[in-house]
Amino acid sequence: MTYPNPSTGIFTIDTNGVVIHAIQLQDITGKSITELKWKMESNCVTIDISDKPSGICGECCAFTDPL
Repeated sequence: MTYPNPSTGIFTIDTNGVVIHAIQLQDITGKSITELKWKMESNCVTIDISDKPSGICGECCAFTDPL
């Protein structure tokens, strides 16, 4: 679950216990905006894309296997 939606560029992804290794944010055309990789240590991840243009994020893809 991702919230808040819409956001001001800072949002949280609640993985509900699923281990996520990377997240790729895409615009509405499918172009990658940013890719974030990390070692997950909690059920929630906060992401800050407030430096990106407003309305740019169309999709968030989470990866359960390391990229």
